[in-house]
Amino acid sequence: MRRTTTIFIVLSTLIISILWYGFTIPTQYSSSRSQHFDIDPAKLWDTLADYEKYAEWRENVYAIKKLPDKIYYGSWKEIDGEGNTYPYRIIRKEPGSLLIIETIKELDTINQTWSFELLTDKNKKGVTLSITEQGEITDLLPRVITHFFTGHDLDTKAYLRSITNKLAVDFKSSKSKS
Repeated sequence: MRRTTTIFIVLSTLIISILWYGFTIPTQYSSSRSQHFDIDPAKLWDTLADYEKYAEWRENVYAIKKLPDKIYYGSWKEIDGEGNTYPYRIIRKEPGSLLIIETIKELDTINQTWSFELLTDKNKKGVTLSITEQGEITDLLPRVITHFFTGHDLDTKAYLRSITNKLAVDFKSSKSKS
């Protein structure tokens, strides 16, 4: 009996501590990553702006379903390997330099935007891609899980990995054709 009470008190204290800490974590977050690519900026722009081909190169995106859209620059649902769907839309598009994508708020627990900025330097060949993810996690449990286990830059890292892999494959295939 005493052992059970001790275990109950320890577990209760742990859960209450995690919840208390969760309330101190800000609901809004921002994460940025940049990477330089030695390619034509137009090629990188075309890759990012063509959301209908994301399933061909993005990690964990198995299908794209285009959604009707008359206001934005494009809306779609991404379908992952488990059949989950995630709706997005392009809210700002400055060809060759800036693309901003946001989640369509079907669920109000996590709201996110991704800004893809292409920066060229006259002294350097290629282009630098800067990805900034901004979001808000309103529910306590997802906020705690993200803070402790996944981090806020998980999607940003995945985008850069996917783009790097796609460009490497494109480079290899263009070399083999030459």
